[in-house]
Amino acid sequence: MKKNGFTLIELLVVIAIIGILATIVLASLNTARNRSKDAKIKEELHQVRSEAGIYYERYSSYIQGIDPVTGEDISLCENSGALDNFRDSIMAIVDLNNNGFADCAIPDNGESYAIEVSRNGDTIWCVDSTGFAGPTSTANTDRICDGSNYCGGNDIWACVPE
Repeated sequence: MKKNGFTLIELLVVIAIIGILATIVLASLNTARNRSKDAKIKEELHQVRSEAGIYYERYSSYIQGIDPVTGEDISLCENSGALDNFRDSIMAIVDLNNNGFADCAIPDNGESYAIEVSRNGDTIWCVDSTGFAGPTSTANTDRICDGSNYCGGNDIWACVPE
């Protein structure tokens, strides 16, 4: 007698194999998606470093002064428009509900800056006025990017460090 079709066990085995393969593919896609977001943050921060150099050349400081109309500080980090596009692009990637943050800090003297970004609280990417760009480490004290999370680790973009 000739057998037509598949048995129930054969079908269940095939379905189980497809399920396992689908799980592996989805896990790989999630990892690739996260790496893509980290690459986007690094790309934006490199562009921020270039913009900060142009800003410093123009104003000889990272702080312009105070807006006579609003009374707000005008600096590389806020109210100048210099980094608005970068800030918006970075903040779209940062997961504020998962310990992510983006900080742009300028000490009172206006001679330096540091911008730190963490997509989810794990790796902190940073650029600063010393020329450093990369992941931060609290062990390195000869640069401004030291992993100290200047602004308190929430959605605050600009602050003046204590």
